[in-house]
Order: sequence, then structure tokens, then C-alpha cells
Amino acid sequence: MGERLHRPLAEFAADVHSQHGEDGILAEVFRRLEPGLGRERWCVEFGAWDGLHLSNTARLILESGWHAVLIEPVRERCEEILRNLPSDRVTAVCSAVGLDAPDRLDDLLAATPAPVDLDLVSIDIDGDDLHVLRTIDRYRAKVVCIEFNPTMPNEVRYVQPVDRRSAHGSSAASTLEVAERMGYVLAAVTETNLVVVRDDVADLVLGSDRPSLAALRDDSTSRCLLFSGYDGTLLTSTPVRLPWHDVTVRSQDLQVLPRVLRRFPGVWSRAQRLAMGGWTLTHDREAFRRWFAVRWSARTARRRG
Repeated sequence: MGERLHRPLAEFAADVHSQHGEDGILAEVFRRLEPGLGRERWCVEFGAWDGLHLSNTARLILESGWHAVLIEPVRERCEEILRNLPSDRVTAVCSAVGLDAPDRLDDLLAATPAPVDLDLVSIDIDGDDLHVLRTIDRYRAKVVCIEFNPTMPNEVRYVQPVDRRSAHGSSAASTLEVAERMGYVLAAVTETNLVVVRDDVADLVLGSDRPSLAALRDDSTSRCLLFSGYDGTLLTSTPVRLPWHDVTVRSQDLQVLPRVLRRFPGVWSRAQRLAMGGWTLTHDREAFRRWFAVRWSARTARRRG
């Protein structure tokens, strides 16, 4: 038992309804927690879609008899949830989860039978995930599965602006920092989700281990370095991909300087120097001030000479 307890959770990754192994990982987390449960198990998931599509909770509901609150803003999908899952154990809430009352998760759950001591909360709303996590106060689940933007390397600290029109996602590092401040410990990482456990149950899940983000996540496929040639051409270490749009960005589409100005400044003609001044005046006032200062200094020096 002890040996199995300390096996990395990634070894249990498996999908029934989930996308990147979350079903198997979460099942193993709760197998390890089982001695401390001894009651109905409750999970919450949003956005829940139809209750089955890429769900991190459907397997627990269908195979292990869990109770659930599934939150989804599209009414047709909410109706599908109750057709797809047992309505005697599942409450479907047709709402978006917001950052202010009455749409905060705490407020929405207060109108449901969910207990305060939840077992699992799964957060997948393609953007404001981290901000919603911050608002949770009363319903602090034992385990949280939360989405992050997988194109961002481990050391990147990036938090999406608080803006419903944005859909950037936040980095794994920033999401983990918020979770840790709330009293959670990192347990597992999938391609798009962090699985964190409340610190009072962390020993049951992890033993004495406290793995780091770098230890659990190979971020090599998310690394694309941007650098500049002497002539001002922007270069990348790997092709730039927009994975959700299935688009590879062409190098010429990344360029800031027009082609005529992508020359090493040491070989610029007079016309190119003037063109650069015009371009910086239009696009970068601070760069123009620097350009003008250099030109004025050179002109002054020639006059004195």
C-alpha cells in the first residue's frame, strides 16, 4: 500500500470522458483519500457543456455514484446534462460563473444541496479560471482541477486581464501561485490542467512528496524563443503555432519593421535613415526620440568639427 501511495499520479492517467488523463488521475486521488471520506461524495464542474463532453466529473458520477452540481451557461446544454446524467444525483445550474455577486461560485452553490466541504471542483471556462478560483471562499474543495494555458512555459508568470472579452488563459505558474496562497498543494499536471489538493489532505495523496511544477510538467513543446537578427528581422526557434485555430504563423507575419528597413543600420543609405525616423515617429515615439537625439548629436558634432 505504501509503495503504491507514492507512485506518481501521472502513471494513472486515463480517459473515459476527460481529455488528457484527468479521469484516471482523479480516480486515483480519491482512492487514496477514501479512508477520510465515509459519506456522499460531491463534485462541481463548470463549464460543464452537456455533462459528458470532455468532462472531468462524468466518470465519477456515472461509475462511482457521486453527487454533482454542473454549471453551464447555455440552456440547451443544461437540458442535455439532465438527459445524460442521473437527475436524482445531479443538479444542473444554467448560469455563467462570475467574479461578483450574485454570480460567484459561492453564491450559485448556496442555492443547491452541495455541502460546504466539497470533494472536487473542476474549473474550465477558457479564460477567467484563475480569477474565479480567487473568489471561492466558503466552498473550499479537497481537490481542484483547474485549466491553464498550455502554450506558456513553466517559468512564465501571466494572468489574463479581468475582462470578459479576453480569452487568453493564465499560465500554470501564476495559477499555481494563487492555489498555493489559498492553501493547496500541487499533486499532478496534465496537458491543460493543474490538480491541486488541500493542504490538510495532501499527505494522504502525496505522502511526504511535494513535487514542483517543473518536475511534473515537461514544457518543451510550449517553448518558442523569439530573437532578432542584426537587420531587425524577428526570428523564432520553432514555428509559432495557434493550436486552438490550427494555424501556423508565417515568419513574415511576425515582422515589425517593413522589409525595406530590415537592413543592418551600419549599411543604411541616407534615405533609409530618414525612412526609419518616419517609421519610429509613427509607431514608437520613444524610439523616435532616441533616433532624433542620435541624429541631432551627430549633426552638432559635424558643425563643431
